Amino acid sequence: METESDFFQFVATSRIMITISTSCRGWSCWCFLRLGPHVDLHPHTKFKNCQHARNPKLVLTGTRTRYYKRTSVSYRSYNNGQQFDRIVNGLPPPNSLKANIRRHLPERYGSRAQNHFHHDPKDFNVLDIVVKVGTPPQYGAAVVDTTSGDIEITLCPVGAGKPTYPCFNSSQSSSFVQKTSNTASDSFWEDEDLGFVVPNVTFISRDHKTQFFGRVGLGWPSLRKYPGDTFFPDTSYDKWTRETFSISTGLLGCEAQIDFDATCEPNKKTIYLPATSRAYWQFAIKQVHLGSVKLPINGQAVIATNKEYIGMPKKFLDQLTSLHGITWEADYGAYTVDCNQKLPNLDFVTDGGVITIRPKQYVYVWEPLSNGRCVVNFEDSKAFGFGPEWYFGIQIVADYCVAFDFKKAQITLTENFQECDVCDCHKKQ
Repeated sequence: METESDFFQFVATSRIMITISTSCRGWSCWCFLRLGPHVDLHPHTKFKNCQHARNPKLVLTGTRTRYYKRTSVSYRSYNNGQQFDRIVNGLPPPNSLKANIRRHLPERYGSRAQNHFHHDPKDFNVLDIVVKVGTPPQYGAAVVDTTSGDIEITLCPVGAGKPTYPCFNSSQSSSFVQKTSNTASDSFWEDEDLGFVVPNVTFISRDHKTQFFGRVGLGWPSLRKYPGDTFFPDTSYDKWTRETFSISTGLLGCEAQIDFDATCEPNKKTIYLPATSRAYWQFAIKQVHLGSVKLPINGQAVIATNKEYIGMPKKFLDQLTSLHGITWEADYGAYTVDCNQKLPNLDFVTDGGVITIRPKQYVYVWEPLSNGRCVVNFEDSKAFGFGPEWYFGIQIVADYCVAFDFKKAQITLTENFQECDVCDCHKKQ
């Protein structure tokens, strides 16, 4: 397999989980193949040993190519119900700047969440990015959180044997320094094969078990818990001159992308909104409409990429749902609706235009409940939220490519057309 088209044909037919990315410096990009978390194959070599992927047909010739921007894209697929991770560098489209980003089951804390419905991780997930920490580098998935300003890394317990959850083994890194009881520093790598490393990155060191290696905060720097913490984009992207990033997912899930120092391509319908906070990414909303139900708000809404739901005060939930057959079901801990019912768009009126969340994003149709109804992705922000009365979960980055601009203090939303052409993560095995 020596061409991009051959590789994508393999992806389309093999039904295994594939991640494609590049590592670039200026105009030059290099590629390497990684099969799983412990098998790293070096660049510019033809590989035939693919038993780790359960598919002996995969042969990839490492190539050197030129693209202007760092690029990667993740695909989710399944091989007999079992997932395999690969990171394959090289083969990007030449018009995007994507970091390794995937979709996974959210972290959950507290007993309150146990009474709330959570989506199947194959269908509906938060976003994460692959980070490389330490000397030599260790790989891990870190949640992308627009409501945080910190880098957080989970440390493995010392002398406790092989951990059963994702964590960073600090004892195996020669550059690790524990600075305080809550913070540590180490090297973050952009490309270990080329020696591109950012030393002395300070992060929050945590020891509680989660489903992730860590967290990268992409909220404003003012959200940092400790003044000495390193702000992730400032250290990991040395040419981050425009101080902006954008996020979008596939319209049907399964893939996602984050672009650093790049915005979404605007059009006549692009919505430009001033950021009304230097902490959360929030903007003013004036009204909310669900069909004939039209309610004044005159409030603020936050974009929260770590949330599965659209959050709002319960008084608005009651009014919006009452005329559309949407009911709260305590047995499931969710609002539900007949899966076959045609629902209107959920519209938010702003000074910059109308933000539309379509039913296919706010109704979870991929896995109906045992009573034949489907979960509606609305939640009571007071009961299940994190402070703000109104917030958008990842539904907004499915219907829109959303750009976050620190320099201009601006949020832009452009209609999203991203499709996943080579996978379907919703098929049940």
